[in-house]
Amino acid sequence: MGRLRNKKEAPDQGEANGSHDGKGTAVTRDKIDQYREERRGLEVDILDEILLSRKRAWQIACAACVLTLASYGLSGFLVYRYSQPLPQHILQRDAKTGAVESVSLTQDAKTYNEVTDSYWVSQFIQHYESYDFNSAQLDYDAVGLMASPAVAEQYMARYKWGTSDAVDKRLGDSENVRVRINSVILNTQDAETGIATVRFTTTRKVRQRPNSEPPEYWIAVVSYKYEKSLMTSSQRNINPLGLRIMSYRVNPEAANNVGG
Repeated sequence: MGRLRNKKEAPDQGEANGSHDGKGTAVTRDKIDQYREERRGLEVDILDEILLSRKRAWQIACAACVLTLASYGLSGFLVYRYSQPLPQHILQRDAKTGAVESVSLTQDAKTYNEVTDSYWVSQFIQHYESYDFNSAQLDYDAVGLMASPAVAEQYMARYKWGTSDAVDKRLGDSENVRVRINSVILNTQDAETGIATVRFTTTRKVRQRPNSEPPEYWIAVVSYKYEKSLMTSSQRNINPLGLRIMSYRVNPEAANNVGG
């Protein structure tokens, strides 16, 4: 029997280099260049991804800014639109009669002065536009006390008072004209002189006819103020506040609703 070996035999050089043929694999310049190109392509891809992500982030940020600005603009418009005060009145036309009436959109919160102005302006129009033989003198006196000289002259020329062709001599009590005030809109920005827009209806009734004539619709623009002047007690009873109508202009409300 032979002797056992006390030491392991060392592997040959070929096994140590991982080659059975005993020769190592050399790294060529081409492989180095290929490695560099692959590495460069990977870095470029990573850089492209970073730039693309940054671009998308900016696009999203810009879109968010645009949406934010648009929302602010819309909010501002809505606040401005609905913070505007509502008009106090609108005009509504009756489909059957064609009459135009003023409709209030807000709660009735008229001041004492507005109520007073509306009442006395309405009283003047009642006296000016109506006719009744039995109260013609009262109407004549009231218009004379309330009207300025120009308006009084206009009134005298219209009804031809004091002449043989005056309305009371021509019509007598054969007919009358009634006045209905539909609305009074005041414009009192000028503290001294107020302006009122009054819509009213006149209805003529001939005594010998059973029915009244079709109503006529009118709109009057009145400028007025109050004057302190000496008056008798009877005059003060008719015009206690000293109303003075400075101008009076009346036109048909609608041409097809005005009688001949």
